[in-house]
Amino acid sequence: MTTDPFQQHLEDFTDGVLAAVCGLSILGALLNTLGRPLVIGLGCVVVAAFINAARWVARWLRERREDAADTLAGAAWRAQHMPGLAAGMDADRGRDRVGVA
Repeated sequence: MTTDPFQQHLEDFTDGVLAAVCGLSILGALLNTLGRPLVIGLGCVVVAAFINAARWVARWLRERREDAADTLAGAAWRAQHMPGLAAGMDADRGRDRVGVA
C-alpha cells in the first residue's frame, strides 16, 4: 500500500498482469483437462459477472456508509463549532426580515 499515485498505478498494473497470467494458465489447464471450450468459456463469463456484481454491491455499500459517516461528522462539527445553528437561534433571526417567504 502506498500513497504515491504513480507507484499505486504500477502496483495496480502488476496486479492486473499477474491476474491475467494466472487466469490464462488456469483456463489452459481446464481446456486441456475437460476439452469443452464453450462450457469453460461460459463458466468463466458467469464467474466474472458474479465477481463484478459483488464488487459493485460492495462499492455501493461502502459509499453509502461513507456518506452516512460524513453526515454524522458534519452534524457533530456544526454542533461544536456553530452552537447557534444547533440551538435553533437561526430561526429567530429570520423573523426580522420583511418580504421573505
